[in-house]
Amino acid sequence: MSSTTGEFHASNMGSEMNVGSAAVWGSKLYYFTSGSNNDTKLVTCNLSNLQSGDLSGFTSNSNWSKLDLADQISSANGAKFTTSFATACALLNNRLYLFWADDSNQQVYMAYVDQLGNYSSCAYKILLQGNPNSAFAASSNLAANVAPNGTVITLNRFSTQSTKLHTLVLDPADIDDNHKQWVGSEGNSLTPANYGLSAIDSSYYRISSVWFTQGDLGNFSITSFYSTDNYHVYFLLYPIKDDGTPAHTSTSYVFPIGDLDCKRGFNLSRDPAGRVYGIYCQNDDDTDLYYRTFNTFQTVQQDESGHTPTLSWSSKALLNGSTKDSQKGPVAAFVSGNAASGTIQLTNAQNQKQTFTCTNVPQYSVIFYADKNANNGAYDVQVQAANYGTSVMVPSYSTLAPLPQNTSNRIMSLIMDSFPLPNENLGSNVAPNQPLIEYVYGASSTSQLSATLSCDLLFGVKSSLSTTKGVGPAEESEFKTGPQASLSASTQTTSFSNYSVYTTPIVAPEGFATPFKVEAHGEYHGTTLANIVEDIAIFQDPSGAIISGSQAPLFSSLRTVKNSTTAPVSGQYNTYCYTPGDIYSYQQANINQAIAQKYNNLTSQQKKYFTPDYATDYIGKVIIPSASKLFGEDNFLQFTIDGSGYSSETIEQINQVVATLGWTVQGSLYAGVSGGEELSIFGFGEGFDTSLMVGFEYNFSVSGGITIGSTWGIYFDISAPTNVQGALGYTVTMYVCKPSNMWAREIQYFSGQYSPSAGIDFANSSPSKIMFVVSNIINTLPPAK
Repeated sequence: MSSTTGEFHASNMGSEMNVGSAAVWGSKLYYFTSGSNNDTKLVTCNLSNLQSGDLSGFTSNSNWSKLDLADQISSANGAKFTTSFATACALLNNRLYLFWADDSNQQVYMAYVDQLGNYSSCAYKILLQGNPNSAFAASSNLAANVAPNGTVITLNRFSTQSTKLHTLVLDPADIDDNHKQWVGSEGNSLTPANYGLSAIDSSYYRISSVWFTQGDLGNFSITSFYSTDNYHVYFLLYPIKDDGTPAHTSTSYVFPIGDLDCKRGFNLSRDPAGRVYGIYCQNDDDTDLYYRTFNTFQTVQQDESGHTPTLSWSSKALLNGSTKDSQKGPVAAFVSGNAASGTIQLTNAQNQKQTFTCTNVPQYSVIFYADKNANNGAYDVQVQAANYGTSVMVPSYSTLAPLPQNTSNRIMSLIMDSFPLPNENLGSNVAPNQPLIEYVYGASSTSQLSATLSCDLLFGVKSSLSTTKGVGPAEESEFKTGPQASLSASTQTTSFSNYSVYTTPIVAPEGFATPFKVEAHGEYHGTTLANIVEDIAIFQDPSGAIISGSQAPLFSSLRTVKNSTTAPVSGQYNTYCYTPGDIYSYQQANINQAIAQKYNNLTSQQKKYFTPDYATDYIGKVIIPSASKLFGEDNFLQFTIDGSGYSSETIEQINQVVATLGWTVQGSLYAGVSGGEELSIFGFGEGFDTSLMVGFEYNFSVSGGITIGSTWGIYFDISAPTNVQGALGYTVTMYVCKPSNMWAREIQYFSGQYSPSAGIDFANSSPSKIMFVVSNIINTLPPAK
């Protein structure tokens, strides 16, 4: 296999005037640029041969094609398909979005192509929120990225009038097909001069941007500013929110990176190892192509003492080790090849050499640039493809088993009180201990609900294998066939039946107001501990050297595997928020009063497990903010009950996945995690420098999956008696609260009794909690005669 194609130009590529942008989508590579007349064009390449490892097939003219955007998309919306600035593109939700600034009026337009090769009917205007006639004007290059939340695109521009970096958030849900426009909202802007970059002026209209993550430390963006006046490039690094906009603007958070001499701009991307990759032309007579990497594992923010980090690029290196000159700014893209099984020798958790089975995914770099010979002011597009390295996925790198004394620990996953039913509505014709109301949390039928258990150890590259929290690079094209996808496929799942609880009548004691009363208990569900298996992914350069630790992120994921002692568990507890059967005790004011009294009776140490809001407004400040959204923006379900029946909203489908199990692995539970041995399970050994663990995120969780057909939620079966003399009518508001250790501690400290009385792991349980609040209590009509 050839290691590099060298310099290559296919006749179907054409020529270009300006810097382009590139994206990889499945087996096709897209290069969006402007040609000899500033006309926008899209150059594509079939990557099938490249992904199979045959780089020589990449040079075939038949693999390349070129089309003019104006031939595919209508100009009915006033769009001009010419630009003097660099283009931008971003891949999101099975569409490749193309952005450019119109030469005639600097209006920014968008067009898209879908996965079937269909183009948008016309170009869409990009507008600013707040003023429907406010164009998003650009007199600079554009830079587009999928935001960390994986749901929106951020578009960067540098305003040469006000010399500020602007970030526009574009949500695909806001595309207006009727008016052919896309209205976005701007976040905080950054003024480079505020951070020591006073040299940046209106000539710095060429920008590029890319973001990376450091796990629970947050996400960060780097933007480059380049000027053709003095051939210099400057950089700003700053924290960003999930939507890609700057999270802070003060000098305590925004820092410059060492500036560089270069020519024709500095293009930023992210390589398969997780590093920021920068490629540029050297500012000399030869204008040779060089690249540098930025270590995303280094400290990028002030420490606790306020010391500012020293940020720098790695030493420059010639592209593929050879001199190649260019007259236009280069652009890089990375392509994953086909996976293959293999073996690798690594140091195991006992600091011994061990051979592991693995999956190898070759990674290739594809670099676009322009040659030195102009043809009517335009330069032929040139390409190099090279072997960049290998992503190596190692399953079952290490295994943790619960300590013997912890194998029977009960981890609560869900807490369910019985559904509210007044004693008055029981009447005298019910059978003791025969359930009247059953509600099921899980599937809407008798089918099973699948739950995926995972634990993510993340270095730099943030991905969530079993949840949709912070999608990160797993949703970006260059990582779709990388470590995240392979490891996700190996994640273990376990199935469990629906969780249910009954509202049951029992015989009331002598002298009670009604002959029967509702039994006062709730149900908890959970599991005992499973083994934890660690899967890892590393990156090797073409020589076989492992690029991890201080040079690049290491990807690691933990998953649970059943062992002989792993089993589902359940039990009962005495209800503590209200008194079942006493419907008035379910009112918000009465619940708040009951919880406040219990909280105030706790010791100061016990109160640390809760928030002070327990003493003031438990429902308003604790329950409601913790409730999951169930229908649109609503985070509750509501039901009406009277002596003749009940009514409710649709409850058969809840689209949002609600976490059903969750806990944090504590050092006392598993062998090899306690004391000073916690790093040994990852194969680092005692000599490992813990300062390299910047961006380390350790979160063990279990998330509810969606059943077949995506129809799951909450199911009720009510067989309560009707036409009961003196029955009450009322409205029930039901909340499904997100997992929290507070709910486990409530049972520990608020419930008078729970069964079994031993074995519940209150320290490590983070269950979901179902909570009821009753309102609009009325006396119903007397029964019909």
